[in-house]
Amino acid sequence: MQDGDYFNAGVAFTSFAISIWSVIAIFNSRNLSFSLYKMFHTFSLLFFGISPYLQYINGVKFWKVGSGFTAEDYLITNLILLFCLLIFEVVYKWGYGTRTLTPETSKKVLYTTKISLPLTTKLLLLVLSAVSVLTTLISYDFNLLKLFLRGSDLFESPDEVTPLDHIVTNFFRPLSIFVFTIYFYYTRSWDFFSIIFLLVGLFCNFPTGLARYNVAALYIPMFLAVIPSLRYGFRFNVIMILGFLVVFPLLNTFRTFSKSQAVKIGFDFEMFTEGHFDSYSSLLRVIKYNMITYGDQLLGVIFFWVPRKFWPEKARGSGAYMAKELNLYYDNLAMNYYAEGYLNFGIYGLILFAVALPAAFAFFDRKFIENLNTTRDFSILYFTLVGFSIFLLRGDLQSSTAYLLGFLCMVFFLMLVIRLGNKKFTADGVSAKVKE
Repeated sequence: MQDGDYFNAGVAFTSFAISIWSVIAIFNSRNLSFSLYKMFHTFSLLFFGISPYLQYINGVKFWKVGSGFTAEDYLITNLILLFCLLIFEVVYKWGYGTRTLTPETSKKVLYTTKISLPLTTKLLLLVLSAVSVLTTLISYDFNLLKLFLRGSDLFESPDEVTPLDHIVTNFFRPLSIFVFTIYFYYTRSWDFFSIIFLLVGLFCNFPTGLARYNVAALYIPMFLAVIPSLRYGFRFNVIMILGFLVVFPLLNTFRTFSKSQAVKIGFDFEMFTEGHFDSYSSLLRVIKYNMITYGDQLLGVIFFWVPRKFWPEKARGSGAYMAKELNLYYDNLAMNYYAEGYLNFGIYGLILFAVALPAAFAFFDRKFIENLNTTRDFSILYFTLVGFSIFLLRGDLQSSTAYLLGFLCMVFFLMLVIRLGNKKFTADGVSAKVKE
């Protein structure tokens, strides 16, 4: 909903400051060409800098009829975000240290060897790909329209998602594309098996049939593993931003696809004022209305795996909780990471979350560099975290944590299969006849 044009110098300045801060961090050549650090600032640029200001000047109100937010609300939230960005930089630099990885070093460390997997391992991976196809087709009633079009008036969508649907979505369906990603990253070979694995992975996980966060979670690791040039310079950063401007709205077309709907390809800046970017408004609301659950939402995140029938009082997702408390007419809302912190323990929770995030990101970014010449297993896990980072930051935390752990279990399973399929182990984490 929109309600006129607005301007406030304080809101404009702080939004501009957030955006510039994020751009400088993204294109800082002293860091990796891709990293959790840069993914955070990509999120910050789009979800904390650009979209909130466009929503403000256009008077956008999400999910509620009535008065919107004031300039003071935006200004306070922006100042809090600038404080969070400062905490992020200080804690990250403390945790990450002075490690640097030049493009020349990257090439020497990452691409000097190929690993030859035995035929038994290749055949086992082929069987797993077949299992992925079969379980996915059964889950979608062998209906290819359901598989390739996420939302459409050409078929009826299920009234509710069952636990079995979650298992297929988070384990069996993405299994096939991660088989290709891991196989190619180890072997670096376009052989018969890699081509079959790729075709099967695309069949089960074609982008138009996936939720948008799933597209990022699956395809970012694949591109990083398969296309070495993305790891150098600023290619990855530019592609990520363009992806939000072009691919993101294109995939949204297939989210509610109909016979009469035209597929839009191109830049779509109007999307910044639509519900896809409602994450900032969640932070606005929890601060404006001082919503605090004293850790109840965090318990729901930690014990997400407990079935609700055994724990009827288990917290719902934070977006749904906020919608119920504020009588919003839509409850599938994003709740960004900082809003989760405030919602759990108020300003103290926000500070705690603000410190924990850069500490965790610095740890994984640092370990990625430290493990480059010892194991490829960690690289695959790291690529997965990079692909999932936007979803984790956008929220809500309960659903993103559940999905991430499902994906990580699947990746661990595949790496275990590769290890068990080999009689010897090398520093690369797999048995290997190493080719120079």
